[in-house]
Amino acid sequence: MQGGFEFESRQRERRRKANGDACVAVFWEAAMAALLLWARTRYFPQNGAMRLFLLILAVIDAALIIPILIVRHQRMKEIAGGEEDEAGQY
Repeated sequence: MQGGFEFESRQRERRRKANGDACVAVFWEAAMAALLLWARTRYFPQNGAMRLFLLILAVIDAALIIPILIVRHQRMKEIAGGEEDEAGQY
């Protein structure tokens, strides 16, 4: 029974680490998008190319959150399936 507990403990630790990494990445992308929008309104009050450029960059930063969450979901499925532990046997 000891082996089963160790397996669950490793899975739990891997899930915790994957969730933590995903949270940091999502926070970082959201913070960068907010910073770009803040700079856009603070330093470029008039319409112009730079305002548009900063808006595009902010939208790209915000859009990167979606792939981060997709990869996190795939990683959770890998961890739940025990694929790392099976591969480690070879």
